[in-house]
Amino acid sequence: MLKRHWAAGLVALIALGAAALKLFIARTTYGSSDVWYWETYLTMAREVGAIELYRTEEHFNHPPFTTYALLGLGWLADRTGLGFPFWLRVPATLADAGNVFILWRLMRARFLSAPAGRGGYLSLALLAAAPASVMISGFHGNTDPVVMGFLLLSVYLWEARRSAALAGAALGMAINIKVVPLVFLPALFLYVSGWRRFLYIAVAGAVVFVASLPYILQDPAIINQKVLGYGSYYGHWGLSRILQELASEGAVAAALNRLFLDYGRYVALGLPALAAAVMNGPHLLLGWPRPPLYVQCGVVASLFLGVSPGFGPQYLAWVVPWAPGAGALAAGAFYVASGVFLFAVYTYWAGAFPWYTADARPYEFEWWSRPIVNLELLTWASVIVVLGALVSVAAGRMRR
Repeated sequence: MLKRHWAAGLVALIALGAAALKLFIARTTYGSSDVWYWETYLTMAREVGAIELYRTEEHFNHPPFTTYALLGLGWLADRTGLGFPFWLRVPATLADAGNVFILWRLMRARFLSAPAGRGGYLSLALLAAAPASVMISGFHGNTDPVVMGFLLLSVYLWEARRSAALAGAALGMAINIKVVPLVFLPALFLYVSGWRRFLYIAVAGAVVFVASLPYILQDPAIINQKVLGYGSYYGHWGLSRILQELASEGAVAAALNRLFLDYGRYVALGLPALAAAVMNGPHLLLGWPRPPLYVQCGVVASLFLGVSPGFGPQYLAWVVPWAPGAGALAAGAFYVASGVFLFAVYTYWAGAFPWYTADARPYEFEWWSRPIVNLELLTWASVIVVLGALVSVAAGRMRR
């Protein structure tokens, strides 16, 4: 018991140290070009309002709630003098620290595959110190870590508290920030038991609707078009990178690349839904065991990122909080590979290290050099390793 207290204390110190480092980076740098986009959105939201922001700004594809959050962060920047780029990165830093605490609580309650011993605490320590989190939350400047934080909170509130209403509210807040959690919806819906799964979804929908007022009523068509119709950059990640590079090798390879360009998003949406059915179907039909919800969400996150045709460096945050479920070895491989890759990317965009700003806009069609492409593919392979390990954990729980 004493060793566990020491281990938990060490993890807490690592998490606090990582949070302090992220806040220091956020205070002393500008961030990636995403920060510039968010500053532009803030200026337009103040001048013309949210609906005109959707209508006139090509790149704005976030749910309506984010306009309120933007105005709130802008207010903090004006009142404190710390600057909008700093405040933009504070929520991600808080979400990362919260993820470590939530995962510790889930581990103690035995909702993770790793026992609450040395192996489990090692995975927690790796999460707390994950280089990808330091760079995405402390430097990059986007909302993906916050999305995953609310999603993990939703998992905890159902698994540990069995509160469909609170878990649904957390899910709704995750969707209010980005629509990525919709990919997790089949697994979440099938996992929550009985009539409460409908309460879970209803509360999530109500939170999204209320937080989107009045804009969702003013012009639902433009919001649907910009938020749900978003397509990320193709050819900079995993399968899309490989298929695009092979497209010049012959007609068959070119046809496969074209198919993935046109229909890859449906593959990325369909496979997680299929995985959710496989993980929950035998339980719902025959009463067989099934994986914990945390493990299921890890499978969905790594599968979605693994087959995603589009990519942005901040998307690696989708896997960060779920990797510990794959075990310390697989999680460590992902954290190291993603950390080296992101360091190379930001150094390339910034021109040198240490960074102040890393502007990706001049590199729209060829984001990084060939050596960094190799690191990108290595990082993609580490996501597949995490996926394989989580599938193995899930299969083991289903066979038990």
